[in-house]
Amino acid sequence: AERFLDQGDVSTLFHEPYAYFTCASLAATLREGGTRGLRIRRSRFSKLIFATLRFDGPQSEDIAFDRSLASSMALAHGFRNKVTRTAGRIAGFLADARAFGESVAIYVPARFANYVMLAELSLEGVRFFDDSPAMQGRYFPGIAVPIESGEALIANPCQRVLIMSTSFGAKIKARIAGLLPSNIRITLLDELP
Repeated sequence: AERFLDQGDVSTLFHEPYAYFTCASLAATLREGGTRGLRIRRSRFSKLIFATLRFDGPQSEDIAFDRSLASSMALAHGFRNKVTRTAGRIAGFLADARAFGESVAIYVPARFANYVMLAELSLEGVRFFDDSPAMQGRYFPGIAVPIESGEALIANPCQRVLIMSTSFGAKIKARIAGLLPSNIRITLLDELP
């Protein structure tokens, strides 16, 4: 979850396990457990890291470090401040839309739900959308906004769309941009000012 931690993305706590690793911290943890032949790689598909290891054989390691263990620890300690900053950016985006009387579509709302409570966000003019049929027609606890399908957004668009997925956001944006009117502003989480 290194990139999610680096972005201050509190939504990662909603659906991920509570053990977060960078390449360096995962290697340190596995070494402490007595592993040998450790190999760690970052996924080309998502922002996850994968490790293969064994407890016997040669000591050789093949680890693609992109930060030191000390830097990894600093990243973890700075997460709370980054979460606060990200929550503020989202709150600013929503406030700006409200000031212009614009409705907002939140695409992939599971990654948004924690921010609602954390930043006490107003959901006036906000609608939720997700491509998963299992999510559609449901609600998050304490949030009275139903989750609609992507087709519902196309049929009845909002003036702004905020895509909360950092893993698949660019793909979602590319797909829906061609289906929505050209005056609809589509923003990725990491594009927020």
